[in-house]
Amino acid sequence: MSQTAIPLEFERYLQNQISVGDAPDMNEMIFAHIPGLDPSQSINRGNGLPDISLWVHQQDIDQVGKLGENALAYSVVIPGTVAEFTFNAIYLRDKNVPSSCGMAVHKAEETKENGMASTKSLVQAYDGAAKIAGITVDASTWQIDYQARLKGIEEDHRLACLDNYGHTAFVDGFDVSQQADPKYKVTPGVVYVGGLRGVLTCEVLQIITTKPNGLYVDVVRQGTALSMWENKVTIAVSETELTDYVDGNGDQHYVAKLAGVNADGSVVDWRIKGGLAEHEAGSDPHEQYLKKTQKASEQEAVSGAVDNKFSTPKTVKAFVKQFGFGGYLNDVSRLQGSLNDMTDSGLYALQSSECSDLPPSEHYGFNLLVMARASTYITQLAFPISYPLDVFYIRNMIVGEWQEWDLIISEKHLLTRLYQGDSSETGWRIEPDGHIEMWGKLSNLNVGGDSTFQVTFPTAFPSKVLEAGWGLISNNTGKNITCYVNDVTNNGMNLVSDKDQGETHYAGGFWFARGY
Repeated sequence: MSQTAIPLEFERYLQNQISVGDAPDMNEMIFAHIPGLDPSQSINRGNGLPDISLWVHQQDIDQVGKLGENALAYSVVIPGTVAEFTFNAIYLRDKNVPSSCGMAVHKAEETKENGMASTKSLVQAYDGAAKIAGITVDASTWQIDYQARLKGIEEDHRLACLDNYGHTAFVDGFDVSQQADPKYKVTPGVVYVGGLRGVLTCEVLQIITTKPNGLYVDVVRQGTALSMWENKVTIAVSETELTDYVDGNGDQHYVAKLAGVNADGSVVDWRIKGGLAEHEAGSDPHEQYLKKTQKASEQEAVSGAVDNKFSTPKTVKAFVKQFGFGGYLNDVSRLQGSLNDMTDSGLYALQSSECSDLPPSEHYGFNLLVMARASTYITQLAFPISYPLDVFYIRNMIVGEWQEWDLIISEKHLLTRLYQGDSSETGWRIEPDGHIEMWGKLSNLNVGGDSTFQVTFPTAFPSKVLEAGWGLISNNTGKNITCYVNDVTNNGMNLVSDKDQGETHYAGGFWFARGY
């Protein structure tokens, strides 16, 4: 934290300079180290420069420029060749007037290190500073102009308020009433004019002798380089309509109509109301959003009774819930009859016992049918009961002809298409735990010595075979026969028999394999 002040000594110096026809000349910056200095305490304006024994560095001013009409910026660049020093106070003075002190700054300790260049700037502000000192050069020609950035931020904020409130929005107060003629009272209030938020903190009594007439609110943002900027509110009276304008100092004023005063002294309210309360009271405060009456209710979404309303996530959930997503199936929505006759897009609940032309599976029923249609191309998806949605059957109708059902299994997000065999003695199925079981029969086998029979699985295992085996249907020889498998892959395996002697004819054998 730091403190700044213009000492009383500067006022005496300034008066003397003006009296002899000279301009003030702050031409030197002094750095001092004051033991025990508390930078949080205000500076005593009665003090001037500290004792010379406390000075640690002094240097002529390198640049001076104006920041508006009421502030001057003084800067020095301390070369890296200057020896190290520590300071906690900075002063401006006219070195030609030893006792002069134009500005004092108390701050936390800072060290200018060896080999390091440093730039220091002080801004001295008083009414008419630039004109009195004869400074015409703008500081922006040689300094970073932080005012430009701050003004840019303020302008962005003003434009945001302008977008939200429009040019004029009286939020509260500013009631105008006639008092004892010719006085009119304006109550305190809040208003947005041109994007600036104006606050009238006290009642205003306005004298109006000429009628008819008008009252206006004038808002302007003003401040100095060292002060807090604020929006200043003025109540203006004019017989002619007032509008936004720029004054002689270049400040932008924004004007709003407040009230009219008729010839008989009565008051006409000209205020344009705004703010949150006025916004919420509007019949349609958010035109960009759907009205409640434009949104379908849950009952309307489920029944499909209306076609001119919009869905919300809640009504979509209610719609799909009746088909088994996120809830139980609705009995009245069940599909009956042949799936071959279903050609309309949509979601259908079904029971295997009530429908025909289902996928060729004896191991589980189905509870959901999804239909999608594009011209003559139709797709059906049937989802098994008690099984994840990444396992389902699919078939297409192309130019009036239904194709065969295919089973789709998602294996690590990869869709693997499996063909369903149609032999009762050779086939496969998906078990409830997700594993795949396959089996088959071989007929009329001649087994003798080491015999090998090659088997191709009815469909490939997507990942891996876990177990496999086989055996002969009958053995009437009384001889020992060993049956085992080898060369097992995802596509098939070899069935091997090991008989101790001779060749024997067998009716056949069975094999099985299990994996995923």
